[in-house]
Amino acid sequence: MFGSIVSGSCDLLCAFYLIAVVSLVYAGTRHEKMKEIFSDAFRIMMWISGFSIAVLILMFVLF
Repeated sequence: MFGSIVSGSCDLLCAFYLIAVVSLVYAGTRHEKMKEIFSDAFRIMMWISGFSIAVLILMFVLF
């Protein structure tokens, strides 16, 4: 049981890093100034996280 809890938290942490990196790279390709990159990356990170949570909730409801 403890192994599955640790594995789940590792998956969540890896997902956070993946979302952060994808957001920074995407924002970096669109802007040149660091302030614009970080603000756009934060907005994209919130959008991706919200969409992922919405899909997760939909999966729980349907299945």
